[in-house]
Amino acid sequence: AGPVADAAAVAPILRGACAIADPALAGVYRRFILDFRGGPAIRHFVDGADLARYGQAGVATPDHTIRTKNYALIVPLPLSQRLDAFRAAVREAVLRFAADYDAYFARHNATAAVPKRALDPMPRVILVPGLGLFGLGRTAKDAAVAADLAESWVATVTAAEAVGTFESLSEAELFEMEYWSLEQAKLGKEAEKPLAGQVAIVTGGAG
Repeated sequence: AGPVADAAAVAPILRGACAIADPALAGVYRRFILDFRGGPAIRHFVDGADLARYGQAGVATPDHTIRTKNYALIVPLPLSQRLDAFRAAVREAVLRFAADYDAYFARHNATAAVPKRALDPMPRVILVPGLGLFGLGRTAKDAAVAADLAESWVATVTAAEAVGTFESLSEAELFEMEYWSLEQAKLGKEAEKPLAGQVAIVTGGAG
């Protein structure tokens, strides 16, 4: 099949696909910072034959859903000589993930006692076969937290699958946690910094 692309080549593709267009300003996007993890345990997990099943089994604890959403996004194997095909496949996978998330929100918000405010539909954990996983966040700290939780989740699922089958809570229960009233109350209270989610290179600093 050929060599697998490294994290430095894959990260910009994932980041670009998950950028959220600002409806008020043409050409302006809300972007995420990525944190990569690729140790042996992570590789064992993402390279498993049944990744499509256990990688979509849900979070290990309900409070994780606030930081990582209920499910990770799984993308194809990134071959270094076929990155254009990988880029197209990632964009399709992200669009599908976002559509599924929007449908999930609509399903449960319709029966909520108090209408909720939808969170953005982008993934917070991306599983990349042949490479590892990425945590996504609006800041480097948030991305690191998502990646930390993903590593913990990988360990939990791996241990469960060694003796049986991992199962998470129901979708309705996960929605209750993700859209907990106290979490909803935080939305909009903190002003986002102008360069949040952006990456910059500073040169000439030594002068």
